[in-house]
Amino acid sequence: MPLSVHDIKTTSRYNAFKFRDHWQHVVYPYCLHQEGSRVTLFEYNVVKWGKVNETFTEPYNFNLARDTEKLLNHCESFIEFLENNRDQITDKKIFNQLQNE
Repeated sequence: MPLSVHDIKTTSRYNAFKFRDHWQHVVYPYCLHQEGSRVTLFEYNVVKWGKVNETFTEPYNFNLARDTEKLLNHCESFIEFLENNRDQITDKKIFNQLQNE
């Protein structure tokens, strides 16, 4: 869709706004904005499998200023976590280092 992203999800259990805390509805539109696409809507289109299949839609409006700040804060927190736990992280690729160094 020109101004929206649709992500199809399948599940055996569903509750309203199950994907609210996921990052796809922030990251995908942000990345598309960086490429020049002005996406303003992200929808999870959910199919709940069961005796009777049900469908649900979770719409999220993308706001460039608000969501960029949320994404930046989340990434900075992740970097801080990595740095604070550097001595416990054994996979050196995380820090762009070769394993044999």
